[in-house]
Amino acid sequence: MFGLTGAIGTLVVYLVVFHLIPPLLAQWDRGPWPKHGGGFRWTKKIAYTLASFAMRRAGATLAIAAVGVVAVIPLLMKVQVESDLLKFFPEKHRLTQSTQFVESQFSGVINLEIVMDGTGRDSLKDINRLLAIKDFQRWAETQPHIDRTVSMMDVIEEMNWAFHGEDAQYRSLPDNNKLLSQLLLVYDGKDLHELVNREYQRTRILLNVNVHGANAISEVIGKIKGRLESHPIPGVKWDIAGYGRLFSDQEDLLVIGQVKSFLGAFGQIFVLLVILWRSFIAAGICLIPNLAPLYFVFAVMGATGISLDMATCLIAGVVLGITVDDTIHLYHSYLHRLRQGASPVFALARSFEASGRAVIAVSIILVAQFTLLTASQFQPTAHFGLLAAIGLLAGQLFELLLLPALIVIWNRYAPPKPITARS
Repeated sequence: MFGLTGAIGTLVVYLVVFHLIPPLLAQWDRGPWPKHGGGFRWTKKIAYTLASFAMRRAGATLAIAAVGVVAVIPLLMKVQVESDLLKFFPEKHRLTQSTQFVESQFSGVINLEIVMDGTGRDSLKDINRLLAIKDFQRWAETQPHIDRTVSMMDVIEEMNWAFHGEDAQYRSLPDNNKLLSQLLLVYDGKDLHELVNREYQRTRILLNVNVHGANAISEVIGKIKGRLESHPIPGVKWDIAGYGRLFSDQEDLLVIGQVKSFLGAFGQIFVLLVILWRSFIAAGICLIPNLAPLYFVFAVMGATGISLDMATCLIAGVVLGITVDDTIHLYHSYLHRLRQGASPVFALARSFEASGRAVIAVSIILVAQFTLLTASQFQPTAHFGLLAAIGLLAGQLFELLLLPALIVIWNRYAPPKPITARS
């Protein structure tokens, strides 16, 4: 939905800028335009200074960038995939405090369900099978991250205890199938059938877990799977469900989503650049400066401990899609001057001097907008805004340094052919 909404918004921007604004300006813009630059005149000097440095020291610029890439690899290795509901909000948030109160007084709020299927109708009326399931339930209750368990065996034990004069020694499962069937026959409540279906073929064990992070929940699920696999219950198939399982699966989904988001954005943009420039090399030169900020963003995540979650996994596609827009603007200006007969160095210098101002101004506005998200109390949103702002700043810096350096280096080994102006 985020991607779809963004695509529609981009289309609306195009329609407004190219089809609505021009007639409005033509109709209402009657006054004289300023002869001198506006409040962003200083951006022109910054753009030209950085680009000029990269052009004069192209080799050194690329070497420093390569050293930086290698130097931050340890930080990239520290990036973790995690979704922790309580850490999504500040410590003083009502949701966090309420959850902590409930868990301190009662039990964990994250639920898991062990769904068990018998071989057929009434297959769960076998006392030996129920004893084996109860043995697993007792094991689960000994685990430090499981506060409470509930199963059909608890209801049956309660009935057996009640029918034996509430004698404590009978708070257990019946000792034979006949007594078990009698208890189930006279039962007329609803609690039991919330835990087992009326065919006594499928049952579930409810677990209250006191951890919230996807990684911690995955560890609990791993222990449960290990126990059930090492101590199989004859005639029973099992699976793990519940909200905790859904939350735990986010870890894998986030990694897959991040990879798909990046590869999809990279592949789509590369194909479009190849079509636009009619050159694989030109498309590659334009993409490299836009990949560098993504590398830098993940290094920042590793250094600050910001996890890859439901919001930060969108960073790669968003930053790459925004920064490549400026690259296209600058590279197109460079090609335009080449077609007018300018030398590659002059065309490059004039392009960054003329277009760099607009590029930096737009980046400043975008960074300011994303920075506003850092005020959100929902931490994934705040992290998304912070990392997007950092990525755009880094993208601007790398664009003004790496792009001219790459073009200069490429022209040294493969000078461009003369480009004739199009009629």
